[in-house]
Amino acid sequence: MRCSTFHYQLETVLNHRKLMEEAEQLGLARISHDLARQGEVLESQVNQHRALSEELAHKERTHFDIHESGLYREFLGILEREIEATVARIKRLEQEFIRKREELVRATRNRKVLDTHKDREYSRFTYEEERAEQKRIDEMTSIRQRPGGDE
Repeated sequence: MRCSTFHYQLETVLNHRKLMEEAEQLGLARISHDLARQGEVLESQVNQHRALSEELAHKERTHFDIHESGLYREFLGILEREIEATVARIKRLEQEFIRKREELVRATRNRKVLDTHKDREYSRFTYEEERAEQKRIDEMTSIRQRPGGDE
């Protein structure tokens, strides 16, 4: 028969920390998605470069046209610059991923500290409630055991 309910004084802080952790998780997921997408772009660019290089080599072996060869080489140069830009984006995203993962670890640690504190406070609360309940039971038992107390 408990007469009070547990209220954690730092509940709003804990909720805020949970929200911060979720925001970090979402940010990390976004970066991870961007990394995967850029990896696909890079793979496509490298495949396109390889295919175009092979096509150019074949054309130069079979029928050499200097104008057509120049166009191929120009386009291959553009692809190489795009590949370099994609690699640079991937490196930047990898660094951002590492930073964001560290922020998530910090946010998780901050939330867990309060979760642990809340659990301890709740344990203390239940212990005190049970102790008070036992005291009430003992008092009632004591009253009933007195002569004339069972009336």
